Amino acid sequence: MQRQLFVCIVSAFLSLVASDLIKVRRENELVQRYFAELKKSGYDRNVMPEGNGGFGSPVEVRCEMYLLDISEVDDLHMDYRAMMYFRQSWNDSRLAYPIQPIRSVSLNDRSLIWTPDLFFVQEKEGIHHSLISPNTFIKISREGEVRYSVRLSMTFRCPMDFTKYPHDVQKCNFQVESYGSTSDKLSLVGPKKTNQSHSTRTSALSTLL
Repeated sequence: MQRQLFVCIVSAFLSLVASDLIKVRRENELVQRYFAELKKSGYDRNVMPEGNGGFGSPVEVRCEMYLLDISEVDDLHMDYRAMMYFRQSWNDSRLAYPIQPIRSVSLNDRSLIWTPDLFFVQEKEGIHHSLISPNTFIKISREGEVRYSVRLSMTFRCPMDFTKYPHDVQKCNFQVESYGSTSDKLSLVGPKKTNQSHSTRTSALSTLL
């Protein structure tokens, strides 16, 4: 009896695994088809997408920054080091797709699509984490909504005023800009307001642009 029960459980487990593998294979085939169709459509990653308000309007890029750690505060050189998740989102209608079984397309190669040319004004140096694999994630929704997340460690300049030392309070600003686009072509906005709660550690260290 126990042997029969064990065989039934194993059979059910193998059936479930096989079903999941078939589903993953099917989704991979659809994703490959998506990129093949995108290539045929003449998509050019060097061309900026149409703005949210239609032709001639700026592309709206929503930015969020989640600080994970602040370290190496240097009052002599007036800088500090921070590790963060930097997230961007925008809409590129050229990437929208009608393939119903796919809810979203995921990739970690930003060279396949257009991405904003943003930089941190106060940055002195930085690295993009990629020890095991590139810490980059891009998800494209069926409507062409793109979400781009990357983990970074950077050293930032921070002019410090010590005239009130030892009761001084230092304020360090983050400023993000487009390297080659003016505000009439690309518009940067902060994150949407939400009532979703975060952990104490995340809330204490989060800076939202």
